[in-house]
Amino acid sequence: MRFATNAAALSHNAMISHKLTGDYSSSWAVMLFESPTEERISSTMTKKPAKPKEPKRVVLEKPFAGVSQGSILFVATPDIIAAYIAKIPRGELRSIEQMRRDLAKRNKADATCPVSTAIFIRSVAEISLKQMAEGVEAPKVTPFWRLVAPGTPIAKRLDLDADWLKGQLAAERC
Repeated sequence: MRFATNAAALSHNAMISHKLTGDYSSSWAVMLFESPTEERISSTMTKKPAKPKEPKRVVLEKPFAGVSQGSILFVATPDIIAAYIAKIPRGELRSIEQMRRDLAKRNKADATCPVSTAIFIRSVAEISLKQMAEGVEAPKVTPFWRLVAPGTPIAKRLDLDADWLKGQLAAERC
């Protein structure tokens, strides 16, 4: 899903109603949101979760995202993804598939969850881009350009130019 690039393209109001749970299970709540802005959308995507998540291994009861039923699936965390990216040697471009294989092997699993991995990579990249926009130099942020190749689905979702990704990698090779 891509976000609109200007506030006019976003809907003016979005009304979501849902049934509350717990003691108020018979009540309905209606939440009304003002027109969202890009700042509000992007700021929520660049914040780290308040409570650190723990990695886990699960046995799939049914096929999921190209992983077979009965497989042991490793679900990483954003911190694990960031640490892996930081250890990729300068100037090297590694595939996301290779990272998923490496993490699965290290964690005695058959596969690493492709869905959460993509979400976490994007989150790490957004945080790095935000830090760089705030003046932090490239060598001091998580170098996501070592994993996110130009033209890939994740790269297309980031607010950057493919040439920028190529330039960051090229600068490390010098």
